[in-house]
Order: sequence, then structure tokens, then C-alpha cells
Amino acid sequence: MNEEDTDSSATATICSSLRKSKRAAERTLENLIPFIERKLFLKVNREKTVVAYVGKVKFLGYAFYTNKNKDVGLTCTPQKCCENEGEACAK
Repeated sequence: MNEEDTDSSATATICSSLRKSKRAAERTLENLIPFIERKLFLKVNREKTVVAYVGKVKFLGYAFYTNKNKDVGLTCTPQKCCENEGEACAK
């Protein structure tokens, strides 16, 4: 067994939790981080962990949007759309 095999650290890389208000999201985050770290034994990257408005979040190549009627929808980011169409994205 080499040194790489003895490293038992793991990182939670993909997680999204949507809440109705900013305060509710902050409360959830306060409870979720200790659960992930203590019960699941995963590390949480606190630099990347944020509470943000749903319209500002991109998750796995997709983004949420709201319109004037407050309807919520899902759209793909330009890079994800170009991957799906087999085209190169203009940056």
C-alpha cells in the first residue's frame, strides 16, 4: 500500500440546495456543512460555497432564470448548448 492509498479524504463536489429566501438558504447552509463534514466525512470547499440568487447560479452547465411573471425556467449555458449541437462556442 503506497501513500496515495492511505489518503482517505474525499471532497463533495456537486451539491445544490434551492430555498425561497436568502435567510432560509443561510440557515440550511449552516446545518448542511456540519452534516456533510461530520456524518459523510467529506470536505466542503468554503471558498466555492455560496448563497446566491437563483438567476446568478450556473450548475453543471445549466442556469435558472425568472421572467416578469416570476415563472422559473432552466436554460443551458452557451458552452453546454454548443457541446450539444457539436459546434464550437464563440468566446
